[in-house]
Amino acid sequence: LSLEFHAPEEMLEKKIDLDNLISGVCDALQPKPNNPDIKIHERFNNPDISDIHPEKGILFYNDNQIWGINAVKQLSDKEPFYTVTVKTEYTSGESELSTNEIQYWSSLYDREHPWWNSEEDRIGKQIRRDHEFGIATLKEIIHWKF
Repeated sequence: LSLEFHAPEEMLEKKIDLDNLISGVCDALQPKPNNPDIKIHERFNNPDISDIHPEKGILFYNDNQIWGINAVKQLSDKEPFYTVTVKTEYTSGESELSTNEIQYWSSLYDREHPWWNSEEDRIGKQIRRDHEFGIATLKEIIHWKF
């Protein structure tokens, strides 16, 4: 994913935090998280804009599909704007994998490692419920990951 943010100099230096901008763009390109605490503005109930509802992904199902990010801030005399460019294939040296191939291998991996998936789900739910984790949970994550 490539992101170019264009704005006047005073805005670039004092108001634009590039890492927050990147995070916001990535969040905007995927569906909103399944979290009952997140409230959707009533304007999105308008059927004329149903194709951009926050529950629908604009570009990604999940931003973990992004394999790399290149972001820059650039001077502009115009009102602030940004452009996003996405390369749809991942290149890993010798071969290229399409999105379908990545999803295939990911689902095959998930089927062959059910314990790892159940641990990921269990620990993730625990962290989202508690909004924190300590050394015991960190040890569980390390055991599950390695």
